Amino acid sequence: MSITLTNPAVLSINNAVVETNANATLFYMELNFPSSVRLFFGYGVTTGSVFAQGTHVPKVIVTLSLITGVWTSDNGLSGTASGAGFTALQTDALALANDAESFAIGIGATVGTAVAWTTAVY
Repeated sequence: MSITLTNPAVLSINNAVVETNANATLFYMELNFPSSVRLFFGYGVTTGSVFAQGTHVPKVIVTLSLITGVWTSDNGLSGTASGAGFTALQTDALALANDAESFAIGIGATVGTAVAWTTAVY
């Protein structure tokens, strides 16, 4: 899935359009469980299920506290997330952490017994 931008990201140099990107997508994330997540969104063009990242338009990095919902982005925006979307992201981060720990045990990278994290971490 990609994001269809309301207004395409356009880069012009000397009044000549060098790049136009109609889409954005999450291409990388860093999870610092349970406290925060950084989401890296790139601009580009989606054709079918293939995303081609643009070469000039910068990415946007969103840093979100999974505890408080406070977020900032490197393009100068900020706010506080709440409601169903924020709760779903917390739930997904919790599931990812539990799955990753079970995976590490399953492949033998760590030896032990998994004790699942619960929503009490938030």
